[in-house]
Amino acid sequence: MISWIGFFTALVFSFSNALWENSNVPEVYTLQNFFTALFILIFIQVLFPGPNLSDSKRMKLFQGFLALSFLYGLSLGAHAILILYLPFFFFAVYFIWMKPASMDVVKTYSLLFFFFLVGFSIYLYLPIRSVQNPYYDWGNPETFDSLMRHVSDRKDASFHTSIPQNSILLRQFSLYLNFCLDHFSWIGVILGLIGLFYLFARREKALLGIFAIVFFPPFLFFIRYWGESSAFIPTFLVVNLLMGIGSWTIFIGIQDRLAEYRLKNVYLTSLSVLFVAQFFFLFSNHFLHQKDKANYWSTREIMKRVVYDLPPNAVVFTLHTWFGLNYLQQSEGYRPDITVLSISSFLAPDFFTKLESSRFPNIVIPVVSQEELGPAFLTQNVYRRPIYWEPTGERNYLVEKYLAPEGLLFRIDPTSPEINQEVIQRHLSNLSRQIDLEKAPDNKEEGIIVAEMIAGAGSFFLEKHLYEVALGHFKLADAVLPNQGEYLNLLGITYAYLKNDQVAEEFLIRSITANPNSFQPYLNLAEIYLSKDQSEKAETYFKKVLSFSPNHIRSLSSLGKISTEKGESAQALNYFQRILKINPNDEETKIEVDRLLAEKL
Repeated sequence: MISWIGFFTALVFSFSNALWENSNVPEVYTLQNFFTALFILIFIQVLFPGPNLSDSKRMKLFQGFLALSFLYGLSLGAHAILILYLPFFFFAVYFIWMKPASMDVVKTYSLLFFFFLVGFSIYLYLPIRSVQNPYYDWGNPETFDSLMRHVSDRKDASFHTSIPQNSILLRQFSLYLNFCLDHFSWIGVILGLIGLFYLFARREKALLGIFAIVFFPPFLFFIRYWGESSAFIPTFLVVNLLMGIGSWTIFIGIQDRLAEYRLKNVYLTSLSVLFVAQFFFLFSNHFLHQKDKANYWSTREIMKRVVYDLPPNAVVFTLHTWFGLNYLQQSEGYRPDITVLSISSFLAPDFFTKLESSRFPNIVIPVVSQEELGPAFLTQNVYRRPIYWEPTGERNYLVEKYLAPEGLLFRIDPTSPEINQEVIQRHLSNLSRQIDLEKAPDNKEEGIIVAEMIAGAGSFFLEKHLYEVALGHFKLADAVLPNQGEYLNLLGITYAYLKNDQVAEEFLIRSITANPNSFQPYLNLAEIYLSKDQSEKAETYFKKVLSFSPNHIRSLSSLGKISTEKGESAQALNYFQRILKINPNDEETKIEVDRLLAEKL
């Protein structure tokens, strides 16, 4: 049975997209998957020791737990999400293996903790390497505080502890099922369910517990927001093992119940043909799907076209293109004269690359406070070197009045250039040369970067009230990466500015369907209905915004005014008083509160 399950599990998993699509990229998920498989193997060995447990064998089992503790500490250097296994690890050691009354708890856990720390000491590499001032040195983790900031991923702490809103869980469960079907087909999913029912029927509590330890922590953490299958690789390992058990059940377990030899042969032959045909097509489709993804930096050609025309010694502020341009420069030696800076380094220097003259010798790093760094940098460098900006949507405001569109990168012009038709046409000409407007990128990584940059450029034109130009960019972003809530929302906003409310509503509703966890399309729909005097619909969507952001002042104010018009004074007073709790100096709201209180008297 064990050999069959192992063979079937390894065969299916080896040819699944879950493994292949993450083996083609320099990411953490393949190594995380390796550690997860080791944990399962060691757990099974130590929790199923067999009969006649001698002292020497018990010592070997304890050594297995020490190895597990060491590997667990080491694994956290691959992906911190594995920290969610910690409670289950201690539970298994204490209640399943140790049997509290029979062993020295303090001594045992001290040894386990020691070996954990030995593995976890892999993080000491960070300050040691950082002292050497490498090119990639996020957070500069040379002090204890900066090391803890880096290890704990403090920059995303609020994001990691966020609670999913509304129907996001239902949507993500559906997404997860689609991943399973894509990787393993309906036959694979059915086999997994058969394997699960078999374990429940046999009351294999320990094995079910091990599978639960591996399955649920990453599933419950990432399912809140993650849209890629890479987050769920540990769960796919469990599904694969269940598929192996399920395949053994229907091939070996059931055939023993078939009395007639001829019937048994027909049964086995039919199943074999079905399985071989199904998995042959599944594996071949995966191969065809993945064969064009061997080059992770597929964006390199676009990145080369983006910087090809840049003048010598240019400075480029980047966000999504930071990795791509750095790869070209640091790995291929392409355009070494260009200085590539990250916008994030200016906005959050404690978490990203520290701006130092020793690291960027070709530019002037002003010695000023963090608040003054951006303007001071531009003042001291803009007349020395040509500076370019990757359009980034919400961050364009930092330099918006100085931006001159020139394709996928914008030039920073200290004269605050006029955005006329000549500038727009030159920008569109550069854009068409840098990307193929007639063909969507084959690689998703490339599509994401291109779509983000195009949408960022569109946001710039939207802020300039050039709505038709902005609309063209958002349509192009949607064509490159279809059905993304962000771009559908931008299309809806633009159509609303163009007074085409019906089409605007359609795009905003599509945006909500694509990404129900964003409040922006709800807010935009509320504003449209409010402008059309459809107060009931506006009220519904403003309340929806508050379900995401309870302190959203614009929504509270609008709801207060709508309630006032409806004669619901108590409700209106509640909304206005909530605003004053957030902003006690809001004079207009104070007047409304005083008026409503006077009416009550």
